[in-house]
Amino acid sequence: NILRAHQFYVPRTITIDQIQAEVTTAGVAGTLFRLGIYRDDGNSYPGALVAGSDVGTLVEDATGVKTNTFVTPIILTPGLYWLAHVHSGAPTFRAFNFNQLPPVLGHVATMATTTPYGSGWTVAFTFAALPDPFTAAGTILNGFAPPIILVRPTG
Repeated sequence: NILRAHQFYVPRTITIDQIQAEVTTAGVAGTLFRLGIYRDDGNSYPGALVAGSDVGTLVEDATGVKTNTFVTPIILTPGLYWLAHVHSGAPTFRAFNFNQLPPVLGHVATMATTTPYGSGWTVAFTFAALPDPFTAAGTILNGFAPPIILVRPTG
C-alpha cells in the first residue's frame, strides 16, 4: 500500500508493448501488484499517467516473471519517465543493486555510496488502479533498492 516511482530515461522515441517485473519471493496468497508509467512533470516528479500503461493487476503470490501487455502499443518520446509500482502484499522482487542507478534526485547529506540515494519517489497509497496524476507530496526514496521493471520495445 505504498506507491513508488523510479526514473526511466528514454533517449529516443520508442514504441513499447509490455511491462514486467520478477517476483523472487512470493507474497501471501491473493496479493496483487500493479505497474505503470508516468511522464515527468518538468520538476523531476511523476506527473500524468501514460495512457494505457496501467493494464490491471498481476499476482505476487507466486514467483516468476509477471508481464502485462498493453492493449495498444505505447509511444514514448525522449525524456524522463517514472516506472511505478504498488502492491497489496509484501513480496520480494528482482531489484537493482544499491549503486546501479544514478542519483537523479541528489545525494543524502552524508554522500553515502552503500545505499540508494535519490532514486525515486514514494507516497502512501491504498492499493487500487494507479492515480492520474501521481499523488502529490511524495518523499524522496533513500535506502531502498528499486525493483527492476522492464518494458519491451517493439522494433
